[in-house]
Amino acid sequence: MYRFENPNFLYFLILILILAIAIELVKYFKTKKLDSFFSKENLGLLYSIDYKRFRIKYLLWLCSAALLIVALANPQKGDKLIEVESNQRDLFIALDVSNSMLANDVVPSRLDRAKQVLIQLIQQLDNTRFGLVLFAGKAYLQMPLTSDINAVMVFIKSANPDMVGVQGTSIGDAIRLTKNTLDQSEVGKKSMILVSDGEDHQDDFKGISSKASDQGISIITLGVGTAEGGQILIDKGDFKDLKRDENGQPVITKFDDETLKSLAKYGDGKYINISSDNNAVNEIKSSLTHLESSSKKSRYTTYDSYFQWLVGAAFLILLLEVFISNNRKTLLA
Repeated sequence: MYRFENPNFLYFLILILILAIAIELVKYFKTKKLDSFFSKENLGLLYSIDYKRFRIKYLLWLCSAALLIVALANPQKGDKLIEVESNQRDLFIALDVSNSMLANDVVPSRLDRAKQVLIQLIQQLDNTRFGLVLFAGKAYLQMPLTSDINAVMVFIKSANPDMVGVQGTSIGDAIRLTKNTLDQSEVGKKSMILVSDGEDHQDDFKGISSKASDQGISIITLGVGTAEGGQILIDKGDFKDLKRDENGQPVITKFDDETLKSLAKYGDGKYINISSDNNAVNEIKSSLTHLESSSKKSRYTTYDSYFQWLVGAAFLILLLEVFISNNRKTLLA
């Protein structure tokens, strides 16, 4: 198997061709013009340069330049196929950023508590690629699968309700988007962590989570909130104010763990309440043990480079050019 490591350099060969054509055209028109004034015998006396030798010299220069350009492209030949075994897990995080996640029944808020747990978890998981979906009334792919945990943590820390265009809580939409993204992964073990306060009463959770499970995606749900519920603090810019109903009364948002338990049950996963459990991260890691990193075999071909031979040939041609004189008197001697 042959290839060029840097094939874009080959475009410079076009310049070599253009230069060769330009030199020939200049010589042709110049000779044609002089032919109208002098005979061939007299015309030869006007020049001290043998153009046959001159043509050989510039062709050698162009040939040498072409070889150096091909050397820059680095022609390579596939030596052998190597198979490497690696362990990896793909884990997608679906984080609820609806306004209800700003409730203060969990200190400092449901959303902030969720961020704390997720960041601690990410820092402790090895051989894992992470993806991030933010959702409220609609789900949005915030980050595709990546091994860059610093980037994932930055996106999680910055997550807020303003980052989604539609408010509400559509857990089903988040699962569907995550499933469709994970379906493209070649890793055998795939899982999803969904963090929410569970306030969604519209989707068919059994059907959605079962379908994901059938595709090899386990759903672990993390609940955050209290049964008593809490008030929602809305950022007004210079200050924060309570979210109020049409009567001006503060809205109390309730925590719905039944929805999350149902998702975990039919999604071949587990439900964990992270509201106040200091051992939440270890519990999440433990629940991922049945999703042991799959053994994934990667194949790649090793290549040998041959640019050095082209460089050597180019310099040999230049050396040959040095010994060719284009002086007519030298030729006649």
